Amino acid sequence: MSSRIDVDINHFAISHSLIKLLLPSFDVIGIACYTSYNHIDKTLCYMKTYDNLTDGLQTVLLMYQKGYVNHIAFLTAKDKIQTLGEKWEEEFGTRLPAHKRHYRKSKGLANAVAYSMPIIGSDKVQVILMATKECKAMPESTEWHRQNWTNRYPIISRF
Repeated sequence: MSSRIDVDINHFAISHSLIKLLLPSFDVIGIACYTSYNHIDKTLCYMKTYDNLTDGLQTVLLMYQKGYVNHIAFLTAKDKIQTLGEKWEEEFGTRLPAHKRHYRKSKGLANAVAYSMPIIGSDKVQVILMATKECKAMPESTEWHRQNWTNRYPIISRF
């Protein structure tokens, strides 16, 4: 006798072996994992916000190694993050899914990501907009060309 169970997990990934361990009497055919941004507060969806500086620094370093070598970084108040994230999402596509970023890269267009993280000893946050090297070759009529991109190593806080 075969029983079927559908597993719907939001925001978690559970391996096949873990399901088999938890439910040994069932035949696990497949696992469907759905991520829905409808359950997340909209303020979190515009810009990735880190609660500690270490995680933010790790992400910035990783993205720099992945080719996001140009950046704009500055300090701002916490209440301005949502507005700034909305603006950057519209102008630079900072929240595009991976397949759209890949398509843009294949066409020679720039991609961007945005992060914010706390500053030690301050009530402000550091905001960084990172872009690929193609951002300097974008047409003059675009917002990409109007930004003052820096291609030095990103400096966050004092690190």
